[in-house]
Amino acid sequence: MTDKDTKGKILQTAHELFSQKGYDGVSVREISKAAGVNISAISYHFENKEKLFQETIRNSMNEMANTVRSLREELGKSSTSELALKIYDYFIKNSENLKLSFKMFVIDAHIFPHDANQEDDFIGPPGGKVIFDCIMEEQPEAKEDDVIWAVRTIFTQVVHKALLMSSQCVNHNSCKNMTGEDTRKHIARVVKVVLNDL
Repeated sequence: MTDKDTKGKILQTAHELFSQKGYDGVSVREISKAAGVNISAISYHFENKEKLFQETIRNSMNEMANTVRSLREELGKSSTSELALKIYDYFIKNSENLKLSFKMFVIDAHIFPHDANQEDDFIGPPGGKVIFDCIMEEQPEAKEDDVIWAVRTIFTQVVHKALLMSSQCVNHNSCKNMTGEDTRKHIARVVKVVLNDL
């Protein structure tokens, strides 16, 4: 295994274990055993458990930002609504990874790296700069602060809906009216309302 392969295997294994058990519930020894690497490989690549956790968060957010960028490229020139729905579809298709990442972000926020998401100096959700640019194409007169608010609102709605639709909630009687198509309509409506407010 190359250094890059080893580092990637450690990150993948750490992501799974941290999201299942939380930061305090996992030891470096457990990660090394599950990854099939020597414990010294973790020290070599990450120094310690906290830095490994933070790199796991950074890696997850970078992957998400790259995914949003790729989805926009696939769509070509598109509306913000089309992009939001494409992101939603991706999250649904990859719901286990979304749930694991979200769980890790929420449970262990106290050691969340401050530099976890700095794509092009944009402060917002991963892939937020891509969504920002898409909105600006539709609303070129909008104020930057308002567009940042719109990005966060739209991304939050997309993640919220994807988490709900990938949970057991959709099988419960209280959620029986939630269908994939209704959810897509809700997201499109939220995008429309948010953009109309800019």
